Amino acid sequence: MDTKSRTKRAKTISRSLLTWLVVIVLIGFAASIGLSWILQTRLSNRSAEEVLRINIADVQQDIQDKSDMNLLELTREIAGELPEGQAATSGRLRELMKQHDVSEINVINDQGFITASTEEAFLGYDIRDGRAAFIPMEADLMLAGMEGTAYEEQRLQMKPGDILFLYTDGVTEAANEREEMFGEERLLEVLSASFGKGEEACRKICGTLKEEIDRFAGDAAQTDDITMLCLYYAGRIS
Repeated sequence: MDTKSRTKRAKTISRSLLTWLVVIVLIGFAASIGLSWILQTRLSNRSAEEVLRINIADVQQDIQDKSDMNLLELTREIAGELPEGQAATSGRLRELMKQHDVSEINVINDQGFITASTEEAFLGYDIRDGRAAFIPMEADLMLAGMEGTAYEEQRLQMKPGDILFLYTDGVTEAANEREEMFGEERLLEVLSASFGKGEEACRKICGTLKEEIDRFAGDAAQTDDITMLCLYYAGRIS
């Protein structure tokens, strides 16, 4: 092969390499543009979704605020139609319920109890939390555990309508045939189911709880004393 042929072949190879190089650069450029577009599109969609989510949340809050405002105005309007200084009757409440097209009307006293209602089952219900909870107090030796023991004084402020339930560990440690204990969670469930019913519940709660313990224990023998005391605070006597 002479010098001219070799030179021509070298130029051909050089042009091919240059062509492929240009093609590769163009492919890389197109890929980078495509990738950038995908990323921008995704970011844009995310931003749009976030804006939409925020707008929906704002609209929902506006609706809620407006609904609360309308409900407050309606409550004031109904309250203004009740006789002053007289107890509201269920009959009058049902008339107002139909007149204002609402599902129910309840009259609540300062202690948080429903004193009149269009639903008879709601009478006497405590609309406050209504859930039983353990009182956060400093642990001390059991009462009357040892003669001559000194105890630290602790105080609990009760509000009218509050119920105080005292019990020995024989309640929560009552076991069934599988050696499972009644436990604190079951205790709170039983108490919470009754606490919202006020003074009447306080009279019955010890018996109700004892029935639940007996049902839970089944044929298992009782191994400890079960002592309970339920107190209802009606408020100071004037």
